[in-house]
Amino acid sequence: LMYMIMLVHKWHPCQENLRRGVFFTPFGDELDGKRLLLFGFGASAQQLAKRARAFGMEITAVDIRNISEQEKREYGLAGAFKPAELDDLIPECDFLSLHLHLNAETRGIIDRRRIGLMKPGAYLINVARGPLVDQDALYRALAEGRLAGAGLDVFATEPMDPNDPLLKLPNLVATPHTSGTTRGTSKRRAVCVRENLERVAQGLEPLHRVDIPAPAMAKA
Repeated sequence: LMYMIMLVHKWHPCQENLRRGVFFTPFGDELDGKRLLLFGFGASAQQLAKRARAFGMEITAVDIRNISEQEKREYGLAGAFKPAELDDLIPECDFLSLHLHLNAETRGIIDRRRIGLMKPGAYLINVARGPLVDQDALYRALAEGRLAGAGLDVFATEPMDPNDPLLKLPNLVATPHTSGTTRGTSKRRAVCVRENLERVAQGLEPLHRVDIPAPAMAKA
């Protein structure tokens, strides 16, 4: 949400004008009425949906699982779809936000073709994994002005070369893979680890258990 607000309010041009003593310009935009497409609908997407709803955004989600009617109501979704429908949804959104795990199927899933499907003036947000996106294609779309902007916390290679031309673009808002790292999240993770160690020692089921299928383990 931070990236979206900074992008529509033209954060970098505003900062440049402030340093130059130029006030009252540029005009920003607003999130109210904008269409947000969430690709992946796990915990991070659900939390974003809650907050985007408060800003008056129209929210749709794409996920490999069936999103229940209860979830649609709880998170204010205008629609829920399967990945096969992604290409039909991309041209309609103002913001495409990625919330996917990185694996063989998702690597490069937002490629040059799909970036080309985004309507002129749209924004791409990626706080999931850098290799989900064809970074060179994204750079060209931003540099040529076909996309209005992008908010990135993750990159194809990390740490990223500080001289990479992508980082020089005025329509990019970027952070060094820190969007999910706060004192609060670090504390909650540590507490969860401690609680699970105690539960396992007592013969109880650990919290937030995820069973990875054998083929996936072999790939890892």
